[in-house]
Amino acid sequence: MEDDCPQGGDDVRLSVLRTLGTFNCRSVLCVLCSNALTVYDRYPLIDGTFFLSPVQHVKDAISMKYDSRFLYLHVLCIRCMQTRFACERCGKSDWFMGESLIIGTLYTYDVLSISLCCPPACRCCMHTLPLTDSQQRSVEKGNYSLLMEQVTCSACGSQDYHRIRRIDMIKINEVQ
Repeated sequence: MEDDCPQGGDDVRLSVLRTLGTFNCRSVLCVLCSNALTVYDRYPLIDGTFFLSPVQHVKDAISMKYDSRFLYLHVLCIRCMQTRFACERCGKSDWFMGESLIIGTLYTYDVLSISLCCPPACRCCMHTLPLTDSQQRSVEKGNYSLLMEQVTCSACGSQDYHRIRRIDMIKINEVQ
């Protein structure tokens, strides 16, 4: 059988379609703008891209089992992929690389968190949780699994996915 996907293969397509079919979803909402996107049965699956996150960014996110973990299936529409967003904490707008994402496929990591403009902070006490130099180099080389792990805050003891950028920390950059 020939692979009709630029990345990931037919098993990815079937896994996403099976998960969405379980919940009878023919359309999905963009995690940032809530735009409804039709789900197709061939590549590209949507006019945007799917991604998995350990964080439930929106209440209607669908839980999906991947590599023995339950993650949330989220969607970014093409418009949001091409929008320039800024970080709510530091104001920088050069961190989001949505235009480099492949349309219609599935990313197995949280695409909103792969570029760090400022050190992650604890969600409870806002204490800075910087990456070590080796962790930073690893992320820069594409090892995004570090960002998908739970971390314990050294200040308050809160254990959470502190390195995942939440959508309330994203704003549209007014200067484009």
